[in-house]
Amino acid sequence: MQILTRITFKNMKHSDILEEHIKQQRAKIEEFLANEATPVYIDVVVESNGEKQYYKLTSHVKSPSYDCYAEHTGTDPYTQANEVLDRMYDQLRRAKRALVDSQKSGCDSECRQEYFEEMEEEALASEDEDKE
Repeated sequence: MQILTRITFKNMKHSDILEEHIKQQRAKIEEFLANEATPVYIDVVVESNGEKQYYKLTSHVKSPSYDCYAEHTGTDPYTQANEVLDRMYDQLRRAKRALVDSQKSGCDSECRQEYFEEMEEEALASEDEDKE
């Protein structure tokens, strides 16, 4: 399986050390998505506020089953990387749990409502046929 990843630095110079740190933190997300249908995209953006040492990190994961986004801002890009990727991992786990729960239940309340309405219509049609 192929996971397409991209790390982008905006308004700052590229940092090999920070990129390696992000790759290490991203590894648990990649492991989580290992059995996911392709294509899977992971995009991490590190943005500096210029002369103020303030960083905004965003992460976006897009796959056939998931579309999650997380961001975090602060003064230390390494802490922000940890935080944003932990948030992303938590979102993916919650989304997977919701997906599994919906598959186990078969359908949601709207689906069940439609099913019962169809059953009611069939019962009424059956009664009408019996009267004729």
